[in-house]
Amino acid sequence: MKLNLDQFQNLLSVIASNNAAELDLLLQQEDVKSVINDIDEIGQTPLIKAAKNGNVEIVGILLKHGADVNYADRENGGGTALMAAACEGHVNIVKALLDKGAEVNNQKDGGWTALMEAAAYADSETIKALLDGGAHINQADNDNCIALTYAVQNSVANVRILLNSGAEVNHLDKFGYTALTSAAKFSRDPEIINEIITNTYKKKGNDWSIMIYGNENQPSQLTEEVLNILPKESVILLATVIDKEELRNSIVANYNKKNPQDTIDPNSIGLLRILRSRHHEFFMKSGVAASEANFMANEKLLSLVNNPEEREVAFDRHSKISKMVQDPNLLTYLKFIQESEKNEKENETFNNLISRLAPKNHSIEENKIYIAILSTLTPQEVEILASGHISAQNNSSNIRKGVKPYFTDPSSIISNPMISIGSRNNYFSI
Repeated sequence: MKLNLDQFQNLLSVIASNNAAELDLLLQQEDVKSVINDIDEIGQTPLIKAAKNGNVEIVGILLKHGADVNYADRENGGGTALMAAACEGHVNIVKALLDKGAEVNNQKDGGWTALMEAAAYADSETIKALLDGGAHINQADNDNCIALTYAVQNSVANVRILLNSGAEVNHLDKFGYTALTSAAKFSRDPEIINEIITNTYKKKGNDWSIMIYGNENQPSQLTEEVLNILPKESVILLATVIDKEELRNSIVANYNKKNPQDTIDPNSIGLLRILRSRHHEFFMKSGVAASEANFMANEKLLSLVNNPEEREVAFDRHSKISKMVQDPNLLTYLKFIQESEKNEKENETFNNLISRLAPKNHSIEENKIYIAILSTLTPQEVEILASGHISAQNNSSNIRKGVKPYFTDPSSIISNPMISIGSRNNYFSI
């Protein structure tokens, strides 16, 4: 109960005027200070009103004079000053309230938190401030919704920061929606849907398709709804990582039917699957931990999916190297690179080296292409390539005469100190 209605109304009036100096003087009067935590006709304290209005200086003065930072407006849903500031995106006020001890994970009626308010109505900076202040990212409300559930109906930036901070993308609300199916049903924003798919794929690889399909044996009714509004890159990614061939073909066919002027070549999906596998193999042979190798391979696949020119270059390189694996001359080419490094000091021209050392049953231009590609490979890449070659040639039975025996053992190519070929910064692209 307000002891002094006139003083309380005077206090609210000064707060509304955003006159910080006058407010500071006013609150030095004991009769005014005594009503600082009283509520107005809709159940809000001066601090809650100031937090909503957005003047951080006014909020600071109220806190300095004893405003209750965690007062909950139980007459109007149980909201706090922090929730009011978060809802409006007043990030500086959010930080000020947290610094003064605001309870970041308090819940109002329905179970909503300040983080949910920010996810639904504010921006990524406000979300970050709350997360930095200890907000529980996967705390659920009465409908078992989390902040990500509400972010998908707001902005791609809010979705991105929550996913990058550990939001559970496959979390199911009370109605059976995941973030992705909720986005497809309600916001229908292709950019948000694409962010959920690509961001999640980086972390979960092939384990995330449940967020679209639910149980693999019982597809979600929203599958068609999701696919119909996906951008081309996301369709390519989905078709690449889903293991069931029939499902992959269906996804591509569905897209091509709706986009006859910008179709997806089904053969490219198979090539991308091979490239992703080769990248993973390369990272594993480079000594990277399995989980990290999976993440890095996923990153590389996303780069190929999102960059058509890079993808075409990779396809072309794959085609050339695939031919090398079957070529009886491959190990001779590796020998050529070894010998060419020895002869560098003699300043022998590249064409002379090719004429003298490279296989004679290929043209000079063919030899140049082979050698140029091989010269970009790392030792680990050479090992994988030679392994495939030796298998293809039936334990090296067709290897040209005169090639040193250690080339028949792929692991020796790495250990041999004479082999030092090309850039060490290239990803493996076969």
